[in-house]
Amino acid sequence: MRVTEKLALIDKIGRELQNRFSYVEIDAFLAEYKVSPPQNVTSNSKWIYSKAALSNVPEETVLKIADDLQLPINGKIGSLVEVPRNWRNVSSLRLFISHISKEKLKAARLKYAL
Repeated sequence: MRVTEKLALIDKIGRELQNRFSYVEIDAFLAEYKVSPPQNVTSNSKWIYSKAALSNVPEETVLKIADDLQLPINGKIGSLVEVPRNWRNVSSLRLFISHISKEKLKAARLKYAL
């Protein structure tokens, strides 16, 4: 993720936190991600307060927070979907063949052919 993308995402998170929560709730929410409250924020804006708290947070944490808030990441919502266990640590191509039950035999043939 580029720096500009991270800053834009932090901005979106700040606006979402401002709309949803009080200061106490923002602190509690961010504490779940081990993000400390910002120091020396003189503005009376939850948006600026939230952005200050997130300014030095690792990219991975910012992405998790955005996902929790269901904010779009690269045009997708919920892009941090966990990979199913049976597909982890696989070096070859994995393909899922969707089919209706009456086409099960055709799907099985396709699987074998591939």
